[in-house]
Amino acid sequence: MIYRSLLSLRNLLAPLGILALGVLSLAPPADAQCFVPDGYDSAPCCSNVTPTLPTFPASSLPGKGICWTNCALSGQVCTKISLGAPIPSTATCTQYTSILDVFDCSSGATLMKGVVTLDYTRTWNEQVPTSSLPIQVWRFAAKVDIVSPLSGTPACPVPSCALTPISTAFYYGYVDYSLDCVTGAFDTVIVLYHGCDEFTHKPGFSSVPGAYHPNSTFAIVAPDTAANPFVPGVNLPTTGVLMNEAMRSVTPNAIGTCLAEEHIQQGIFQPLVSGCLCPLSLAPPQQSGVRLSASGMCGGSFQSLNLWPAAPWYELVTTSIGRWTNTSTYPGPEKASVAEGLLLYTNICSTSGAIETSFDIFYGGFTGGGQSVITPGPGPTLTSNFLDLASNYSNLVTSPVVFPLYGTVAATDHLIYVNP
Repeated sequence: MIYRSLLSLRNLLAPLGILALGVLSLAPPADAQCFVPDGYDSAPCCSNVTPTLPTFPASSLPGKGICWTNCALSGQVCTKISLGAPIPSTATCTQYTSILDVFDCSSGATLMKGVVTLDYTRTWNEQVPTSSLPIQVWRFAAKVDIVSPLSGTPACPVPSCALTPISTAFYYGYVDYSLDCVTGAFDTVIVLYHGCDEFTHKPGFSSVPGAYHPNSTFAIVAPDTAANPFVPGVNLPTTGVLMNEAMRSVTPNAIGTCLAEEHIQQGIFQPLVSGCLCPLSLAPPQQSGVRLSASGMCGGSFQSLNLWPAAPWYELVTTSIGRWTNTSTYPGPEKASVAEGLLLYTNICSTSGAIETSFDIFYGGFTGGGQSVITPGPGPTLTSNFLDLASNYSNLVTSPVVFPLYGTVAATDHLIYVNP
C-alpha cells in the first residue's frame, strides 16, 4: 500500500528509497476508475507485494469541534479544517504524514495544529443513490499530537493540555478519501478524538502525565455542512462475526519490500458492557467494552485484553462520536466512533522471520451505516461496519514492558482491519 509520487531525487536516494522503488507502483491517478485494487491481497501471506494507491489531494472542509463532560455533550463549535496533501513515508509501508490546521470558522483564528500520521488500511466501493457509478473509499487510521497557539483559559474545542508550552494533546481516529467514479473528484472525512486523563495523561502510563481534563473529552469532525450535518450522539456497537478482511505488518522486509496482508479466518466482535469511563458511570453510555479476537489464514492472530482497572482499557474500548444524517450527500448517514485497546498480537510475517507475539496498543476508527457497500469479487460479503486500527505501542511478550505506554504519537508496527 505504499504509493509515492516522485517528490524529489533526494527522497528517492534516501535510505530505503532505492529499495522502496520496488515497493511502489507509479500508476497514474485513478481518474474516474473504480474499482482500483491496492495490491495487498494479491499474494500469499508474507509474500512481497507492490501496493498501489492514488495521489490524495489537500482538503479544506467545514467542520465541527465537539466537547463532552462526564460523557454528556457540553459544547459544539464551528470550525474550518485544513488537511494538507498526504506525503508518503520512506520507511513504513503506505504510511503518510499530513499537516492539520483547525480554524475558528468565524474569526479565522488558528485553534489547533499538528502533523497527522496516516496509516493506510484498506479500500472498498460504495454505491451513492444519486449516481449510476460507485465511489471508491480509501481508509487511514490516524493519530496526531496537537498543539494550540492560544493562551489563557482554554475553551471548547481546545483541551488545556494542547496549550503551548504546556504539552500536546494526542488525538486518534480515522481519515477517509473517497473518489467519485463519475467526476474523478475526491471527498474527505476526518474524525479525531482526544480522551480524558485516564486514557491520555495518567501518571506512570503516559509520556504526557498530568491533571488536565479528568472528565472531559474532545473531537474534531469534518465535513459538517447544512446539506449533511454531523450530529453528536451515542451509537452502541452490535455483536458481529469476523469473516472478512485482514491484518498485516507495516515494516518493510530486509530488501525494503512491503508484505501481503493475512486474511482473517474467523473471529468475534462482542460488546460486553456500555457506560461512561470519564468518570465511571452507567450513563451516558458513550463508551463500550468490546471483546475482539480473530485468527488469520496463515497462523497470525489478535485478541483484546482486559487489564482494567490497572490499565484504562476494558477489552477494546469504543467511543461514540455521532453520525451524519443525509443519505444523498457523502458520507451518507454514517455513524462514527473511535476505538482503542491493548491486544495480544501474533505476527507471522516479522522482519526476523520468526513468529512474534507482542502486546500492542491500537488506535483507530469504527464506522457503521453510510452508503451501500459493494463487495469486490468473491469471498464473504462486506458489512457496513468497518473497524480499522493501527498500533502505537508494541512490546514483545518475551521482553520487559517498557513505559510509558501512551501519550504521544509513536511508531506503527501492525494494522487490523475487519468488518464485524
